[in-house]
Amino acid sequence: MGKLKKLRNPEIFQGNKKKKSYFEGWYFKIVNQDGSSIYAIIPGIALDKRNNTSHSFIQFFDGIKGEYNYFTYDLDEFRASEDKFEVSIGNNFFSSNEIYLDINQGGKRIKGDLALKNLVQWPKRFLSPGIMGYFSYFPMQTKHGIVSMNHDILGSLSVNNNNTPFKEGSKGYIEKDWGSSFPTSWIWMQSNNFSKPKLSFLFSVANIPFLGFRFIGYFCAIWYNGDFYNFATYTRAKLRKVQVNGNRVFSMGEDSKHQFKINAIQEKPTYMKPLLWGR
Repeated sequence: MGKLKKLRNPEIFQGNKKKKSYFEGWYFKIVNQDGSSIYAIIPGIALDKRNNTSHSFIQFFDGIKGEYNYFTYDLDEFRASEDKFEVSIGNNFFSSNEIYLDINQGGKRIKGDLALKNLVQWPKRFLSPGIMGYFSYFPMQTKHGIVSMNHDILGSLSVNNNNTPFKEGSKGYIEKDWGSSFPTSWIWMQSNNFSKPKLSFLFSVANIPFLGFRFIGYFCAIWYNGDFYNFATYTRAKLRKVQVNGNRVFSMGEDSKHQFKINAIQEKPTYMKPLLWGR
């Protein structure tokens, strides 16, 4: 697949194994039907040829127990399709339709087969192929993509022989990042588990290096009752306030038609704090 076609399909593997310094990872959040099991799974690749530490990996987070594992694999165990979102790491497989896990490392045994159905994909347009809008076509140190704002999950997942079924009502979310380095500082939050079933949102604000200078960029993506609402730097929507007070974050912004307000509370400081709240 050509470079332009890859840019217009951000869910596909964007990199290659020839780069000296590079990362790419897909973030899968899975929540079972009653919310008693919450996991995040991040397969990816990390290239650092200067220090000879290149490898592929699978990160596994247990959001209820507050446990985190980083499983490493050889670089040649990472395989990705050139024309669609399909990634294999060792015996593990990831796509927009399925997660298959077969991990046996460090005293952790994780097996599962999950079907992902009814994906809510971010709308694609020529000048805005993803959540980054026209910035998708510019060279940037970090890029971001949404694979699915919301979807159903069916199957089961076993962690050290403790099996969790994912039945009707289980939910998932998928996004990804790729590039050479993360922003110097950022805030990130996401949820699609609300009392209203057709509701999902993502909010991110970061200090972004771009063409020799820096700027504060943000996006707030909302899917509600089948409609998409996009507030972002490139849409000229105004970010009026971002306030961080301990474990609380308040943010508000607006465009010419709509306004958003976010009140978020981190209930328990856990291993996921850098991932969810930035640094």
